[in-house]
Amino acid sequence: MLASKLKTKFGTATINQDGYYEIVSVKEGNKDKLLHRLIYEDYHNTRLPRDMHIHHINRDKLNNCVLNLEALTAHEHMSLHRKGVPLSRKCKINMSKAKNTSNYYRVIKEKDLTCKQGFIYRYQYWEEGKRKRIRSVDINRLREKVLDKGLEWIEFT
Repeated sequence: MLASKLKTKFGTATINQDGYYEIVSVKEGNKDKLLHRLIYEDYHNTRLPRDMHIHHINRDKLNNCVLNLEALTAHEHMSLHRKGVPLSRKCKINMSKAKNTSNYYRVIKEKDLTCKQGFIYRYQYWEEGKRKRIRSVDINRLREKVLDKGLEWIEFT
């Protein structure tokens, strides 16, 4: 039977919304830390940089045996889990939202010193396996061009 609450030397852990054991007790100083990361760092007697991820080799998020854990760069870890798996629409939108400052899906401000304002808006998408771009100095004009091509236009709120 799966334990939803574990007492460990790092503190009490419960399963978080992502399916990992996370420390919930305060007194040990590990609150909100992931148990598998603490186990790996403790066993290897090291403190890993934040950009290093701990991968569950057998892909069982709750199997925190030290032999099932390996340290990978964020890029290595993401590419390992993404091989052949298409991103969901929601994931793509969230990634776009996190990466851009324009407040629009797939739109970034691209530096361009040939325009008065110093940048142009660029909408990027894929068509038949090739990256395509639509550019405009005016966000409203860019919106028209995108919609004329039948592409998605989403404003983040």
